[in-house]
Amino acid sequence: MKAVVLAGGSGERFWPLSTADNPKQFLRLFGKRTLLEETYDRLARRFQPEDILVITSSDHIPRTRSLLPDLPTGNIVGEPLSRNTAPACALGALYGMDDDLEIVVPADHWIPDPDAFWEAFDRGAAALKVNDGLYTFGIHPTRPETGYGYIEAGKPAGKGIFEARRFIEKPDLRTAGELLDDGGFFWNSGMFLWKPSTLIEELSICSPDIGRPLEGLDPGDVEQLKAVYDRLPSRSIDYAVMERSSRVFMIDGGFEWSDVGSWASMIELEGYSESTSEHILEGSRKIYVRSTTGRSIGVVGLDGIIIIDTDDGLLVCSEQHAQMVRQIAKSLKRGK
Repeated sequence: MKAVVLAGGSGERFWPLSTADNPKQFLRLFGKRTLLEETYDRLARRFQPEDILVITSSDHIPRTRSLLPDLPTGNIVGEPLSRNTAPACALGALYGMDDDLEIVVPADHWIPDPDAFWEAFDRGAAALKVNDGLYTFGIHPTRPETGYGYIEAGKPAGKGIFEARRFIEKPDLRTAGELLDDGGFFWNSGMFLWKPSTLIEELSICSPDIGRPLEGLDPGDVEQLKAVYDRLPSRSIDYAVMERSSRVFMIDGGFEWSDVGSWASMIELEGYSESTSEHILEGSRKIYVRSTTGRSIGVVGLDGIIIIDTDDGLLVCSEQHAQMVRQIAKSLKRGK
């Protein structure tokens, strides 16, 4: 049994705190531990260090190794190119082909109750022994959310386990409200449970342009890996296989979760800022301020505004447009 941590994200929605050199998984958003360290801590409750694999960019191997010194050197795998989550999941599966179960989790999610998380894992692992397939964790929606994909639960397939009837891409607000009222739809958490061999088999069927080049690949051969990655398309695991396979099941997570996908997510988790001696809010409401510079910040007569002040940049945006912050990060990247 192995755990795979996907740590290749760029965290563009968290600019300017997150940059290409300091992506989201390396941020300390909730305390002294980075999101990557908190994810590792959660997995370490069930897995030994030698059974935890972190897949990241080859550029971030040194930083990852410094944060997770207990991991064996070979358990931090660098992707030569960014190719989205499908190739990363496949790479993790290649390392675990001799294992009967593998859990795959992003490095930068927030799960405050590890016990509830592992209870869902146990239910999924028991179901997988009966019905081999690809299992994804679904989260009960608590609000109409346009930033998440959704999964419709189908026929029951075990305790808190359902066949996945269909996947829905990020909906508009009206549709999200309808899905919430329906009660049969779950947020797609992007966390998975499967046999590595089953994932590779389904990838070869559903996305042969990803699955077939990986056949016979030695994932530890850096040059061979780079040659294969040069030919792979950039594709999410949901689009590559989860939305296409006939062997997909959903685990009713039953735990509190956030993908911490934008600064608006931080407001949901932390609440709005209050006026302080450094951040003075006059005649303003629903303001979120975060600063690493020590500069005084004054806000007068504004409503629903996010202000992030760092040495790398200053962000001022409306809360409702927080998802668009990534466009600024992309524009700055193109300008370099």
